[in-house]
This record gives sequence, structure tokens and C-alpha cells, in this order.
Amino acid sequence: MTRHRNSVLSLHKLLQEVCLAPDQFLQDSALFAALQSQGALAAFSGSGLEISGSSLNTVKRACEASIPGGFGELDNLRKKAKALIEVQQARKKRAYGTRTNLEDKIASLQRDIQLLRQDLLICTRVISLSISQGRRYADVAGPDVKARCKREQRELLAYLATRSLSADIPVSD
Repeated sequence: MTRHRNSVLSLHKLLQEVCLAPDQFLQDSALFAALQSQGALAAFSGSGLEISGSSLNTVKRACEASIPGGFGELDNLRKKAKALIEVQQARKKRAYGTRTNLEDKIASLQRDIQLLRQDLLICTRVISLSISQGRRYADVAGPDVKARCKREQRELLAYLATRSLSADIPVSD
């Protein structure tokens, strides 16, 4: 009977923990399945929790001997834990799941993409203007500076060529 008593006490403690922090148990499908009925709870076993599965009548007898309130207390905790986990699951689903929320998220992401494209276009245009200015300054400086400038600007243009927007950028020779 000690094994059953310890198992029932551990189960009682686990149900109290679930009631205090149901969001920590959302991923535990075995526990959620055990919360569905008295029989499933009695059969539930947790290896690291010192909870062993037993028959419903054995759990009832062990509860009466070891928990104030007996099996009724354990069953009330089971129902409360089940309800709290279901509420947490519904909140989580509502956070992402409704069609309106998803449509709003898509619209927001599309606006972000458009802004990023505009930023990319502006940055590419600034680089293009800088390349043109560099060529003009190199023309004034002399032939060896001009040759070095052309070589370095070809490297910059090679980086820009990887972007589809670079085709729209006018670069003067």
C-alpha cells in the first residue's frame, strides 16, 4: 500500500503544479490524456515522477488513506487542471490561429517587405552615385588613380550585380 500511497501523493502534487502553472504542461500529451477521465488518471504513470498506474479502485482507496478530502479532492484537481490546460491551449490558438489575425500578420509583413525594398533601392542608388563621384574624382587625380578606381569599382559593381535591383541602376563609365 505504501507504493500506491506514494504514487497518489506524487499525483496529487503534480496536479497542484499543473493548476499553478498550466502553461508549463501544454506539451505533455500523456498528462493531458490522463486528465480526461478518472480511469485514465488512475492508469497514468510518470517515470521520473514516482507515479505508477493502478486501477481506479486502488487509487480511490489510497486517496482516502493519504489525501485530505480523499478521492474527491484528487478528482476536483484533475478537473481543474484539465480546464486550465484547455484555457491555455485556447489562448495559444487564438494568438495565432484566427483567420483575421493571420491576414493582419500577412498584411503587416507585406508592408515590411515593401519598406525593405524601398530601403534597398535607396541604398543601391546611393552606392551608384558614390561610384560615379569616385570616377569623377579619379579622372581629376591622374591615370594611375583612375585605373585603381576602375578596378575597385568593378568589384563593387560585381557585388551589386547579385541583386535584381542592380539592373535598374544607371552607372556611367
